[in-house]
Amino acid sequence: MEWTQSHVVYNMISLVWKGVQLERRYGHLLFGALVAELLAAAHLITVALAALLAANIPGYRYLYRDQCAVGFSAVLFGLKVVLNHDSPGFSQVMGVTLPTKYLCWAELVLASYLNPSASFLGHLAGILAGLLHVRCVEPALRGLAAGMLPRSG
Repeated sequence: MEWTQSHVVYNMISLVWKGVQLERRYGHLLFGALVAELLAAAHLITVALAALLAANIPGYRYLYRDQCAVGFSAVLFGLKVVLNHDSPGFSQVMGVTLPTKYLCWAELVLASYLNPSASFLGHLAGILAGLLHVRCVEPALRGLAAGMLPRSG
């Protein structure tokens, strides 16, 4: 199986694994909204990071135009952050044990090492979009929902 096919197969398996768990946690509609949010946020972050690099690193100015960075892998990295952000457990990557909530960072390095032509920037943006969700969006939504509940008393 060539790289493109195996990449698509891996992404689909990854989506099923993460999607089943997160859809059970959030429900159908909120899971769909989460995927849409991560898709938009990850790609906006990718464009912003590429522009920032191009503006500040002369050699990078032309490189970002020649790389394909749009894809669903960024969303999968974001889903991994959302799924594991409060995990108290540990996981192993290539024999290295680390807290599960940091697994996405090890996989970012591993994915870039195994396939140097993969979009490091896109995957990084997916992680940043996931962090944005768990640290900003989700707490804000919880606060909004709490404010809508009737007060007893």
